[in-house]
Amino acid sequence: MDLGSFVVNSVIVHDVPKPEPGRPTTGPLLSDVESELDAELRNFFSERIVRSLGKGFDVVFDEATTSPVPVIVNLALADPPADFVKASQAIAMHLFSSQSRVNSPGLLTVIDGEVDHQRCLAILKLEREQGLRAHQDRTAAGVTFTLEHLRELMLTEGTRVFKAALFQQFGDEVNSVVGLASDNQRGYLPRVEVAGFFLSRFLGCRLRDAPRLATKAFFIATQEFINSRVADPVLKKQYEVALLTEMNSNRSVIDPGAFAREHMAAEFRQPLIQHLIAEAAPAAPFPKDIDLIATQVRQMVIEFNGGLSLTGTPEGFGAVELRTSPQGQQEAVIRDSVKNVRGK
Repeated sequence: MDLGSFVVNSVIVHDVPKPEPGRPTTGPLLSDVESELDAELRNFFSERIVRSLGKGFDVVFDEATTSPVPVIVNLALADPPADFVKASQAIAMHLFSSQSRVNSPGLLTVIDGEVDHQRCLAILKLEREQGLRAHQDRTAAGVTFTLEHLRELMLTEGTRVFKAALFQQFGDEVNSVVGLASDNQRGYLPRVEVAGFFLSRFLGCRLRDAPRLATKAFFIATQEFINSRVADPVLKKQYEVALLTEMNSNRSVIDPGAFAREHMAAEFRQPLIQHLIAEAAPAAPFPKDIDLIATQVRQMVIEFNGGLSLTGTPEGFGAVELRTSPQGQQEAVIRDSVKNVRGK
């Protein structure tokens, strides 16, 4: 999904408060008319989509969910589509009824747009600055957030996107919808209530791939790429060390694109992403879980054509230099002292 191609067609904004103990809550302030947009606000929403979902996770609708969002999105993306305003109001009402006191209030923005020249529906939950009161204006067409008020509410440096999702549909069934989702308040960890709230309870989604399977698929496919597509032995070693270091790092998310940019020469970056896609491995960011490859990522092995092999930790291979001699022969130089010699 090329987020750089995202285009905003229509926007509607609803103000969704959170329940306050001891205070009666009348519910969300629902708009019944789309907001007017100028170029500045269109750019604002496009920029927020790209920024928020650039590191978003691939998600699909969970067939077992009780959330109404999957059905609403399917109807909104159908041909002909359901009423955009009513669809957005239903999403806002579901958000309000799902929230508890731990969830922050904010402005729910539903966007009808295009990405990759196909229709999409985007959902943003925006922070409203403290002390800035949301109010709606009544126009001849109905209640809405006007252009002037949207500027006041949103075009400030302090405006943050709490959560975001974008959906495209490629068929008529619920499971034919694909999307991206991000939660800038929490990481996607099952034990974190807020993240579970947005992804599961509100959106009715699940991660496309279980983190354990996604991590294993990425690791195996990237190793295959290094060994099959990188001819220079020095680069082979360098990229494998980088891969194992990434697997053993404290980072909770793996971003394949960032990995390629940080560790690989320009000529290998896009081919790696294409290889991942061809091997059905994740090419977008995903939560890391090395459980299935725990033993494989602790040790590194260099095998030689003559039958020799070197085994050690990624850090230990800093003592190994691979190079080409003036005669064109590949050499391995180990700068270390011999500890033991034994049969195996």
